Amino acid sequence: MISSDDLQLITVLAQEKSLVGVSRILNVSASAISQRLGALENKLDLKIAERVGRSGIILSAEGNYLASRGKDILNDISLLNDDVFKRKGQLTGELHVIASMGFGRLYIAPMLARFEEIYPEVKIKLTLSDQLGRIPNENWDILIRVEPLRDSTLRMKKLAPNKRILCASPNYITRFGVNGNAKLVHRGGNVLLLRAE
Repeated sequence: MISSDDLQLITVLAQEKSLVGVSRILNVSASAISQRLGALENKLDLKIAERVGRSGIILSAEGNYLASRGKDILNDISLLNDDVFKRKGQLTGELHVIASMGFGRLYIAPMLARFEEIYPEVKIKLTLSDQLGRIPNENWDILIRVEPLRDSTLRMKKLAPNKRILCASPNYITRFGVNGNAKLVHRGGNVLLLRAE
């Protein structure tokens, strides 16, 4: 009998088309994915996929059928779970949050840990990166950033002020003066931005 885990494996195989891609999404080694696929093919007595090169995958006609039907079935199961928990007044589903490395580690991670205790049925994924401008829009639900938002199609909500303090040594002030304009500071020499952690 085919399980929801089997269907998830096949649908992710159809999406990624490589053992490495599947292992990254399912957080399992590529060799374990290969073994699971082999065991599933033996259980169902049909060829689901052909290996191409070192880690590539091409689904057979049966594999494509299973992936298509499996995606619908997994979606129905997810909707059913959501409906059941809504009736109980509980949150369920997935939440992908992205934040900068320092801020995310210090503030967001502890907050999400508390959120997870209150709503254990919500699967939370936290990604910490200092390259927030390079992350595609479709890969996250919430993006927490300090810099202004350039993409006007996204909805933005201010969470807190981000005050900056500009400090200078007495020698620097004697040499370059105090102009009150942070944009003019670069004329005076090197400036080091330190993150409080």
